[in-house]
Amino acid sequence: MAAYRFGDPRQLEPTNHANADSIIDDLRKLTVEGFPKQLITILSLHNVQKGVVTSKFVEESNGDTWLKEVSTVDAYQGKQNELAFFDMVAAGDIHHS
Repeated sequence: MAAYRFGDPRQLEPTNHANADSIIDDLRKLTVEGFPKQLITILSLHNVQKGVVTSKFVEESNGDTWLKEVSTVDAYQGKQNELAFFDMVAAGDIHHS
């Protein structure tokens, strides 16, 4: 899916590959510094963006899927982990006055 174009009504769920790359870079830094991998979760507002982050993580980790969970905020209700990345990608039209 192409990157989200702000205000484009044809796209129901936005994606942001640069943001996903940034999260993966931060994950790499944390784990190199010794933060326990199993204590990290990534949360996204949108299923499509969750897929982008998951794909980039699998690519980066050469198939070693050590990450505890990549989830949407709704699906993660009632769960917890020590560290959660909250992937915020804007959705829909925002009107400024």
